[in-house]
Amino acid sequence: MKWPSLQSLWHDTQKVILRFPLQVLVTLLANLICFSLVEYSGSSLNEAELIKLILLCNLALVLLLSADLFAEVNNFSLVKKWGLRLVCLGICVVLYFTLHPYLYIADWYRIGLFAFSFHLLVAFAPFIKNGNLSGFWEYNKVLFLRILTAGIYAGVLFAGLAVALLAINSLFNVKIDSFVYLRLLSVVGISLTTLFFLAGIPADFKRINELQHPYPKGLKVFTQYVLIPLLVIYFVILLVYEVKILLSWQLPKGMVSTLILGYSVFGVLSLLLIYPIKEQEGNGWIRPFSRWFYLMMIPLVVLLLLAAWKRVGNYGIQSRGIFWSF
Repeated sequence: MKWPSLQSLWHDTQKVILRFPLQVLVTLLANLICFSLVEYSGSSLNEAELIKLILLCNLALVLLLSADLFAEVNNFSLVKKWGLRLVCLGICVVLYFTLHPYLYIADWYRIGLFAFSFHLLVAFAPFIKNGNLSGFWEYNKVLFLRILTAGIYAGVLFAGLAVALLAINSLFNVKIDSFVYLRLLSVVGISLTTLFFLAGIPADFKRINELQHPYPKGLKVFTQYVLIPLLVIYFVILLVYEVKILLSWQLPKGMVSTLILGYSVFGVLSLLLIYPIKEQEGNGWIRPFSRWFYLMMIPLVVLLLLAAWKRVGNYGIQSRGIFWSF
């Protein structure tokens, strides 16, 4: 295997900076905020503001990435592209001054929902006007594998460097503060991982749409024999729980909502992963799952609505200090 030279790494880094300049700046800003947070010992309010800034940096990163990919595919001019970027930044600024998670617990959920929505937007932004299902699947497969690879690389790199620091500390009696490890985790987990991920995002979407792409065997094994069986197990558990509710006539517990939402997200992800091979012979688990998934969701959606109705009935709806009771 040919290892990349320092020159090629620098060249790839330059390409990422030129292609995604604001994303790189947001990543560096998040890294600096993490550095400040590691050594911070001030008031809890200011600490909460720093945490909110990091969360907003994540929202800005994925929203800007969606905008840039959409602009690239649709051949936007430089002025139009920067206009779209400024709109995205404006949205993030509004969210920063609107959301106060340290004051309202509900704002933590809102930030989570915005993060989930913006990440989903990255998955289909290049195909809003153009593209086909085959290209859409290939693009998302690349993103999925790139995320896994980036996570593995980051974990191995951090572990290796942390062990090296421990060895220096032990062998040479060099006192290394615990803050150093946290800063190292920040650099590897935020900056290097993000740069590595951005470097692997496809640039030629026309080629992705036109070519026929082979299905990775490892991904098929993972989806067919790990992901789908786990989803079936969770579905059976939730379905039995729904039958128990009907027999005992007791309203569902709060945790069931999280399980149903998680099942839905990973179910849709599974459908995306198995799309190219769902009609091929020999895929016993895959074909019935892809055909019956949405029908199986109907009783779970009913159960989700019952759980939400119970929570609202018991506690009402609280929003920015105003409380409604049902």
